[in-house]
Amino acid sequence: MEKKRNSLKVTCEKALLVNVALPDKAIDPLQSLSELESLTEAAGAYVIGHIRQKRSRINPGLYVGKGKAEQIAEIAKVKDANVVIFDNDLSPAQIRCHRQKYYVSKMVYKWLFFNILRYFLLYC
Repeated sequence: MEKKRNSLKVTCEKALLVNVALPDKAIDPLQSLSELESLTEAAGAYVIGHIRQKRSRINPGLYVGKGKAEQIAEIAKVKDANVVIFDNDLSPAQIRCHRQKYYVSKMVYKWLFFNILRYFLLYC
């Protein structure tokens, strides 16, 4: 017996963007956030919010501070974000810490580039 699809559901990633302003970054934090938003939209996601933090250095365990990590998790939950995109790659340990302590499942930067690349390979 042949299986038939009864329904088709198309979902769009809902992204929460996180920008960390460090003193040694040459690019303006607002410009960086704007570029991140453009990349996110080009990858096919809908931006539901932005979070910014100014730090003197990154937190080795979380990239952002503990309070900001809690805020990210809370906003992601309230706004039903299914991806959190940082303006820099997180280490595997930082990703694991966010997943375990703050229950944010997708935290990526490279996700953008893979989705943009996939789009161009399929449609261009």
